[in-house]
This record gives sequence, structure tokens and C-alpha cells, in this order.
Amino acid sequence: MTHGLRSIHDGILVGAGTVRQDNPRLNIRHWPPASCGDGGRGTTSSEEEEEDAFDQARGSDAIGRGEKETAAPRAVVLAGNLSQLPRSMRLGGAVVFTDLSSPDAWRWLAEWAQRSREGSEDRAANDFVIVHSPLQADGRCDVGDCLEKLYSMGFRSLMVEGGATVISSFLRGCGEEMARDEEFGRNPDGQLVDRVVVTIAPMFLQGYNVLATEGNACGARTTSPGAGFPLPLLDVGFVRLGQDLVVVGAPACCQGAR
Repeated sequence: MTHGLRSIHDGILVGAGTVRQDNPRLNIRHWPPASCGDGGRGTTSSEEEEEDAFDQARGSDAIGRGEKETAAPRAVVLAGNLSQLPRSMRLGGAVVFTDLSSPDAWRWLAEWAQRSREGSEDRAANDFVIVHSPLQADGRCDVGDCLEKLYSMGFRSLMVEGGATVISSFLRGCGEEMARDEEFGRNPDGQLVDRVVVTIAPMFLQGYNVLATEGNACGARTTSPGAGFPLPLLDVGFVRLGQDLVVVGAPACCQGAR
């Protein structure tokens, strides 16, 4: 399902923390599913080998003989500080938003260029597009500014995969937008989120709430009480996939609902 959702968007957005912890490839190797005529893939012995086979198929003339021909969406990364990104980052071609006013950013770029010249193993990630994004008071990239710049670059749809800090930024912006609308009695001029997809799995996971109050266990700043929350979801639908329940809804701010 996740790979299917990715396939219908121009970009997949994650934060530097997700890249650092998970080092994802954000491809669509499982779409369409094997049961829908996926040319007999899935014969590799590991997920890493499967990813490599998918990447090779996309870059060869094998397209049309069973391999996927749908172009994977482009990765977008929010990194308030470039030093948050791992050297083993596997998102070549990604659009990386960061604050270029910091001397640390230019130092990081110089070190990255030096490693590239020395023939390091980072070649697949050397074609980043770095876009300047001034940081807000909380040290995060301004997601509204990032969306405007992505639109000017040709992006028309964006899937936000996380992590928790990034999701909080988008939902908080939508909640604050709705609060301003209530205060001034007008419809919002724009919107940050069109749809929210929530997967509920029948298990308890250790972690912290995406919409927690200030000062969570990880020390990250999240939403504070009264910052446009609670944020209702409207037009809610759901479907069961395996043991999971997937819920889809539209944030109330996107419909002018009160």
C-alpha cells in the first residue's frame, strides 16, 4: 500500500532524522504487487538484493520484459543542519532543504565534495539538489516555504512519510491555519495537508506521540496545547489490510469546516 501511494506522487518527503536512522531508498519496488503481474520478482535472498535488482532494472533496457517501468518519485529531505545527514545516505537526486546561512553547512558541503573527488562510496548520493530554507525559531525548516519552492520546481503532489517531527510540523501548520481562520472569520488562503493516512496496527510500540506537548522524551520540540489542536479529520474512510486498519481523512482546515 505504501509503495502504491508513493507511485502516485511527484515527491516523498522525510526528515533528516528518518534518513539518519533508517537510511531509506523511498522507491516503489513493491508496486504493482507481485500478484498483479510483477514479472516474477521477489526471487532475491534479501531486501537489499531486491532493492539493487530494482535499481538495475530501472536503469537498463530490461523495462518492458516484466520489470517495473513506473518512475519512482523524487526524494525530498528537510535537514535543518546538513551534519544530521549520514554519509551513507542512499537518496541520490534528492532535494535537500537546509539553512545555507550557517558556516557549518558550507563546511559540510566542502567535506562532501572532497569525499566525492577521492572516489568514496557516496557517489550514488552526490547529485543532491541543495535548496536554502531559513529556519524558524524552533530550529525547523519552514514547511510552507519548502512547499512553495517545490511547486516552483514542478512538484504537484507530495507524500509526507515522516518522521514524527516532520509530520508534526505539517499538522501543526494546518491546525494553526484553522485557528487563524476561526479568529478572522475567513477561509484559509492555502493548505499544507490534503489527506491524512493513519495505519493502526494491533500492537503496542515504544515511542512518543507525534502530537505530544512541548518537551518529549527525545528532547524535540513538538506542538504545545492550544496551537490549533485538536484538529478534526473529515470524510473519514477506512479499510482493513491484513491485520492493520488504515484510516483516511481530510484535515478540517482543508474544507473550511468548523
